[in-house]
Amino acid sequence: QALCSAAWELARATGQAAQRSGPGPPARYRQLQDVVVRIYEDKLDEALLAKGIWDATRATFLDPALQSKVNRALTKTHAKALEESLMDSRPLEDLKRVEQFTRRWMDSSMRQVWSVVEGAESNINEGSILRLFQNLIAPFGDHHHYSCIPPVLIQHIGRPPTDWQFLAESVQQVVSTWRQELLRPPLGVSKRRRVRASAAPACGGA
Repeated sequence: QALCSAAWELARATGQAAQRSGPGPPARYRQLQDVVVRIYEDKLDEALLAKGIWDATRATFLDPALQSKVNRALTKTHAKALEESLMDSRPLEDLKRVEQFTRRWMDSSMRQVWSVVEGAESNINEGSILRLFQNLIAPFGDHHHYSCIPPVLIQHIGRPPTDWQFLAESVQQVVSTWRQELLRPPLGVSKRRRVRASAAPACGGA
């Protein structure tokens, strides 16, 4: 209410709240109130998400440098994972869409960390990723309703439990995919080797 009143006084002081014949409609208090409330709630959501991700990260990892990298990757990939999940036009059940978002967020964020952390195998493994995403589901504890899973995805079904079986299955699949990719030679390597071999001079030639 205080924010709305302050915004209204500012609108009146600048002439935006008064009737006028110029272009554009004058600001009405209720319209202004809706805008202020929406902006305030958006900022509150952003602050809660930032704190939730940070608390979950600190509860999972002890090394400050690793905490920073994990926190940055989770924050950068959260909105993109949500956008991609919402863009899927298939008539998915709410739980399936939550699973889709969680899998996308897990893969994209942990893949970033995996690529920049020294000794990733020992730090970013199945156990630590599972604990991290369990903490992200309920970053402030089971007694608090907040979750880093976007509200738009869980508003009808509630957040998943921290012992959600889907997390363990996804972690295994994601880590297995990374390991397979590491063993697979980069695209085009075999062809380049064949070209160099055919261009090399033959041994014992005149």
